[in-house]
Amino acid sequence: MDTRTAGSMYSTTTPGGSSIRSPVRCFPSFASLTKSLSSDQDVANKNLGLTKPVRAVAFSPGCKRLAAAGDAGIIALYDMEHGEHVGNLSPSSTSNAWITSIDWNHSGEYLLSGSLDGKVRVWDVNRGVCVATHSETDKALWSVRWLPKTDKAPAPGMGKGEMFCAAGANRSLTFYREATGI
Repeated sequence: MDTRTAGSMYSTTTPGGSSIRSPVRCFPSFASLTKSLSSDQDVANKNLGLTKPVRAVAFSPGCKRLAAAGDAGIIALYDMEHGEHVGNLSPSSTSNAWITSIDWNHSGEYLLSGSLDGKVRVWDVNRGVCVATHSETDKALWSVRWLPKTDKAPAPGMGKGEMFCAAGANRSLTFYREATGI
């Protein structure tokens, strides 16, 4: 069992042999999660989807889960209380475009992902499926974010309810109102 406490220093070695020291500022199981993310053999054996560089991470509301994604085109989900990998979200299509951005909605039930193929995907985390795909551009998306839930329209003509925004290489901001019942 890891006995490090917040405020202590944590040292790890990168695959290139460099040593990194950083303060421990997370959950008691952080060390086991770090180990599972950094061990290439463990990653390959558990099929975590993180065998390639990770480009985006996001904590769920309340920090119960961590989502990590990147060049493998898969979103790996971790339980922060136990430091364990609990599943992957992956498109059913043959697309494995790099995922560049992820964001949880206010309830933690849905996850948004943006990728280099220009697609925004809405994931139902509990069911482990993509419930919507938006693809208005074929250019890379660099950032996707849920707008805070509100009872009034955030701007004239935008409507109420759950919405999100995508930005990328097409040099524009695209706002979406999700039509999947969320």
